[in-house]
Amino acid sequence: MNIRKKILFLGAGFSAPLDIPTMANFLERSHDLHELDPFKYKSFEVIFELIKKLHYIKSKININLNNIESILSLLEMGDYLSDKIIEGSEFEKFIKDVIIGSTKTIEFNQHYLHKNLKGEHNNIFQDRILDVYFQFILRIIGAKFKIYNRNNKILFDVSKDESNNNKYQIITLNYDNNIEEFIKLINSNSENKIKIDYENQIVSELNLTLSIAKLHGSIESRIIPPTWNKTANDQIKIIWQNAFNMLNQAHEIIFLGYSLPESDAYIKYLITYSMLNNQNLKKVTVYNNDSDINVKNRYDQLFESTLENKYSYNVASVTDFFKQETKDYVTLNHENSLSKTYGMLKT
Repeated sequence: MNIRKKILFLGAGFSAPLDIPTMANFLERSHDLHELDPFKYKSFEVIFELIKKLHYIKSKININLNNIESILSLLEMGDYLSDKIIEGSEFEKFIKDVIIGSTKTIEFNQHYLHKNLKGEHNNIFQDRILDVYFQFILRIIGAKFKIYNRNNKILFDVSKDESNNNKYQIITLNYDNNIEEFIKLINSNSENKIKIDYENQIVSELNLTLSIAKLHGSIESRIIPPTWNKTANDQIKIIWQNAFNMLNQAHEIIFLGYSLPESDAYIKYLITYSMLNNQNLKKVTVYNNDSDINVKNRYDQLFESTLENKYSYNVASVTDFFKQETKDYVTLNHENSLSKTYGMLKT
């Protein structure tokens, strides 16, 4: 079977339907969390004061203080020059706390799954958005998913779907761990385990694995400012090298919820350099729900003249893409009240 390597390049729009704030509404979300629980989020007050002080700078130069990555980059420069306004680690903790405070709880509901087996519905989660993401993640991992009743308790199992001829890998600019949380939930309830490969080194096609390169870090490790100083840390360099290797070998690159902002010059250089010797690339597709014509223009400038008919831009949501990718991910068999298996419909 010929394996088609598909790279999913994720921006903030990928996680937005799960209620993770984007850069544009991040500060607004932090104020909402603080208002709901001032004691729990008391440390936010230092950040709010910092932003007030930074408005003095804004009167002198053009800097977007509604974008937390601009602030993080400014603080990184202060750290680099040993002229700190506050510790960069304080702002990093602020970012992590806002994301964690915004993250939905992802868990299975036994009663709801019993109804699934009885044929009352076909969903795994009551929350429709969680269900859409869950099926999409199973699809990109290439997994069959079985739920079954044992002594009136719903159990789960995952196995390799041999009909899947796509190998998906993920490059993400997002700090959240929603994909990992879905996989962790499956692994905690299944005898077979899905492996997450952060080093792009697992080569066996027999394993259920998903390679992920987190270019801007993670709430579980460190937050990496989207700035000029990426080569200062060997670990960061390895992550970017992994992303380069993924892009360099890709048959298809799919951008999901990423606006390719001018401030992300390094991303543009990474994409361009990785494509110099890529002889496999057949298709580049963009799914972005932002109707701002400037977003399309930036992508057009990057791809249209070089890729011509291999490139397409879609003003569409990431969930539209999920539905397209999972249209053949269906119920393969169903024994009423006993078991149900989801997987790829063979064509």
